[in-house]
Amino acid sequence: MKKSMRIRIFLGTVMILVLSGLLVLDWWLEQIRPQVVAGWLMAAIVLPMGVLAFGELSRLAGGAGVRLMPASGYAGVLLIGFIPFFRQLYGGGSGAWTLPVCSLVLMGIFAEQMIRRRALGVFQQVGATVLGVLYVGLGISLLMAIRLDFGIPALTVFLAGVKFTDIGAYFTGSAWGRHKMVPWLSPGKSWQGLAGGLAAGMAACVLFGTVLGLPLGIWQLLILGVLLATAGQFGDLCESLLKRSATFKDSADMLPEFGGLLDVIDSPLMAAGVGYVMLSLLWGAS
Repeated sequence: MKKSMRIRIFLGTVMILVLSGLLVLDWWLEQIRPQVVAGWLMAAIVLPMGVLAFGELSRLAGGAGVRLMPASGYAGVLLIGFIPFFRQLYGGGSGAWTLPVCSLVLMGIFAEQMIRRRALGVFQQVGATVLGVLYVGLGISLLMAIRLDFGIPALTVFLAGVKFTDIGAYFTGSAWGRHKMVPWLSPGKSWQGLAGGLAAGMAACVLFGTVLGLPLGIWQLLILGVLLATAGQFGDLCESLLKRSATFKDSADMLPEFGGLLDVIDSPLMAAGVGYVMLSLLWGAS
C-alpha cells in the first residue's frame, strides 16, 4: 500500500471518529438539557468551519485574480449559517428569515465595495463575494437545519451517505478506474469510481438509517442514498472547477493528502440542499 494511501486512511479514520464523538456528545447534551437551545455544540464547531472555508475560498479567488470582500464575506457566512437558530430564538420558520438575512448580507457586501474599492472591479468582486458567501453560508445553514429539524440520526445518515460516497469513489477509482468522467476538470475521477461511490453511499444510508431508526423504508433510504451520492459528487466537481480556475491543486495545505478544509466539506456543502428537501419529502411520505 502506498504511503499516501496509508496517510489518507489514517487521517480519514481519525476524522470519522472525531465527528462521531461530536455527534454523540451533541445528542447527549440535548437529552440531558432539553431546555437549552438545541444544536449549540454543533454550531460552535460548524460556524467556525464555515469561516475557515470562506478564507480558503478567498485564497482560490485570489489565485484567479479576484479579491473577495473580507469583512462582509465572513460576516455573511456567519449570519446565513445562523439562520436556523433565529427560529429557535425568535420564532418563525427558517424560511421566514432567509430572504431578509440574505438581503442584509448583500447590502453589506455592496457597502464594503463602496467604502474599500469604490467602482473598481465591482462585478468581479461583489459577484465573487456573493458566490462565496452563498456557497459556504447556505451549505452550513442547511446542515444546521437538517440537525435541528430532523435530529442527529438524520444528520448522521446524511453525512454517512455523502462521505461514504467519497470513500467508495476514491478506492474504487484507484483500483479499477479506467474511463475518466471529466478529464479536463478532475482527471482522477472515473465512471468506475462514481459507480463504486454510488453503491457505497446507498449502502451507508440503508445501514445507518436502519440502525439509527429513521422512519424511512429500505426503498426510501436507497433513493435518499443515490441522490445524496450524486449531489455530493457534483459538489466535489464544483470545487474542482473553482480550483481549476485558480490553478490550485488544493484549497489549502491543512491536512496531508486531503488538502484544505474546503476539500473535505465540499460535497456535504453542496448536497445539504438535496438532503434537506429529500428528508422533508420522504419523512412526510413515511
